[in-house]
Amino acid sequence: MQTNLKNNLLSAELTHEAEKILRSCVHCGFCTATCPTYQIFSDELDGPRGRIYLIKQMLEGAKPGKTTLTHLDRCLTCRSCETTCPSGVNYARLLETGKDLAEKIIKRRLIEKLARKYFLSFMLSKKLFPAVINSIQIFLRILPGAIRSKVSISRTALDWPVTEHKRKVLLLTGCAQNTLAPDIDRQLAHLLDRCSVQVIPVSGCCGALPQHMSAEEKARSIIKNNIDQWQPYIKKGIEAIIMSSSGCGVTLKDYRQILQYDLQYKDKAEQISSLVKDPVELLEDQFDKLKQKNNILLSFHAPCTLQHGLGMHTHVESLLKKLGYTLNTVKDAHMCCGSAGSYSVFHPIIANKLLVKKLASLEEQTIGVIATSNIGCLLHLKSKARYPVKHWLSLVYENLDQ
Repeated sequence: MQTNLKNNLLSAELTHEAEKILRSCVHCGFCTATCPTYQIFSDELDGPRGRIYLIKQMLEGAKPGKTTLTHLDRCLTCRSCETTCPSGVNYARLLETGKDLAEKIIKRRLIEKLARKYFLSFMLSKKLFPAVINSIQIFLRILPGAIRSKVSISRTALDWPVTEHKRKVLLLTGCAQNTLAPDIDRQLAHLLDRCSVQVIPVSGCCGALPQHMSAEEKARSIIKNNIDQWQPYIKKGIEAIIMSSSGCGVTLKDYRQILQYDLQYKDKAEQISSLVKDPVELLEDQFDKLKQKNNILLSFHAPCTLQHGLGMHTHVESLLKKLGYTLNTVKDAHMCCGSAGSYSVFHPIIANKLLVKKLASLEEQTIGVIATSNIGCLLHLKSKARYPVKHWLSLVYENLDQ
């Protein structure tokens, strides 16, 4: 793709990076076949190739309108197009740059700006969000089922394991999951404890939510704070940084990319990203220590963040099969369920259409449970699923043959 980018819209480094990404696109259109929003709207501008053109036009100095922001906002950032692309276009990075620029140029409606601002503040609040969710538990029985499933908390008396092990990993418990499903991380810690790996939990947001909502300064502040807080653990020789939510995992992997032009944090961010592992990478060779009581028939929903973002399409499925589970073949497994972080909040109609399609595939055959690896997907699927929806780590922990 030929370009003629203006030099006064972005920094020199970002301009060069954007130009390199744009030039790597060969207009083949393979990406449209796996783009969720293109499948719904059949509109070129609601596919990766169309959005790339919109971003290119902005960077070349064309004045964008609100329709540009609409089409960019509609992207779920599922990265399915990146998996499909034969040219290796770094679409997610270009989209991030384009959305940040559009946010500065195009004026949103006041009500929209306020909704995004207060939603972000609410979700990142360490006091308000947990307080509201915990209060809602009192009224669960009278709430509609869809809402009840999204905010119901499953708590056990499970404590963090206390055994010391030579192998140690840092576990980011996140923000939403730490409130909505706090047991998942404790269950992961106990699974790793059986594998002689000690978990050190640290709380806080990974930076994904503000990053995806184009709150660039807030995202960078959170990311830098995380890097500073984790340095002492890295110096002590932790083996890896893990998280039970694959959505957080992708963002942690992207630290090196997000801060690549920050001279003070560039090397530290690179180090963080190099240490990031999904839990399955620590457990897949330890299946003999995780023997299961029952052979359960299930459908596995591989979140976009796991299969496209982290590039780990079959790792969890392979481990579950080794543990004795029977897995259905899921039609169109590469397609997004519609959760996508805050997406289902701000684009509920599109998110619901994708959810219906996804559940039709997951529930096409009789199963015992739907398993997944991301808290957002779990809650989204759970809101309409006919079968129980669990994090795969919870499923393995609860089915351990003691």
